[in-house]
Amino acid sequence: MREMLNECTLLKTICEQIRFCFWSFVGKISNKEYQSLEIDIRHLDLLIDVLLSKISIDTYLKNYYIMSPPSEEYGNACGYPPGILTLENNKKSCVHVSDDVHNFIEVLAVCSGNIKKYICNRNYEAIKEEIYYNHNVPSLIESNIKELIEYYLDIECKGFKARFSMEAIQPYLDIWEKIRLQLGG
Repeated sequence: MREMLNECTLLKTICEQIRFCFWSFVGKISNKEYQSLEIDIRHLDLLIDVLLSKISIDTYLKNYYIMSPPSEEYGNACGYPPGILTLENNKKSCVHVSDDVHNFIEVLAVCSGNIKKYICNRNYEAIKEEIYYNHNVPSLIESNIKELIEYYLDIECKGFKARFSMEAIQPYLDIWEKIRLQLGG
């Protein structure tokens, strides 16, 4: 009988999958495999929808399997990334996130929206930059450690503001302010 994992472990697995998406974008851009970026953005959107409780893990998996056929590159029997097996074994579970981390899920949603714009505009370097400044967000969702959040707000957000246009940053500003208020500052 399969053992059901606790919500914390499921959240960690989903965050691992988000990191997998981020690095898949970077790898595909480095290899000039631009045509397959649409699959990664759809994968990222599905993971965000699971975290926002818009879809179930089961629905996510059905869509993931349609988008991503098994690949030998993962070196395991199923041909899928290891986290997929964890989710498969817990597809009837729900992932509930606390209000504390909900704002970080909104950050990921904005990131995904910006990446979609960059894909349409074929601005692949901007995708890599967007990922660079947001790659720690899954860790913030998992840990919710005040010092890491302060680092994100003080260092990553300032770097983001310095590198991107106001159009790209505008959707983040309100969320960053909510996060700062949550921290008490």
